[in-house]
Amino acid sequence: MQITHIPLCRIDAHAFPRDRARIDPAEQAELVASILRDGLRQPIELVELSEASDGCTHALVSGMRRLTALREIARLQGTTDSATAPALLREPQAMTDILRDIAAENEQRAAVSMFEKGRFLLDAVAGGHVATLDAAIAAIFPGLPRAKTYRLRAAAEVAEALDTRLSTPEALSQSQIEALALALRRGLAEAMDEALK
Repeated sequence: MQITHIPLCRIDAHAFPRDRARIDPAEQAELVASILRDGLRQPIELVELSEASDGCTHALVSGMRRLTALREIARLQGTTDSATAPALLREPQAMTDILRDIAAENEQRAAVSMFEKGRFLLDAVAGGHVATLDAAIAAIFPGLPRAKTYRLRAAAEVAEALDTRLSTPEALSQSQIEALALALRRGLAEAMDEALK
């Protein structure tokens, strides 16, 4: 694949749902320092949009941390209008393939919490990229055993019901998520909401 330089201002970082909700500031500062010192070692991956949207001609598939770092460097250097990112342009493909690649890239770098995976699945459905939660699980995390599918469904149910009410939902353990999902299924959503208030 050939590397192309795309203007940072032309890249939509949020065209697709993202599973990692938070970028660690300390890790990000280290990445910025590394890029300033040694340059960017791995290009970001983009797909070209069929139609420009808000001035963006390309959508980010992988490399959110790298793109964020490049934008921070451009801001510090006062080059936000002219800075570019080295990118591999991927052929347009099925949305479920793109979502699966996003999930796989983050798992390779550092584990994504179950809560973040649940939120990611909900975003894929809400964005119209897949029709149902079950379709999202099957497409983004194919071939999982039933127990893991159950855990992802539980994480999505908890994310849907409690996302805005929890301060650090990514810290929930798998057993906590399953307990919360069970309580939601037993009709305790209102009581949980009152307790959280």
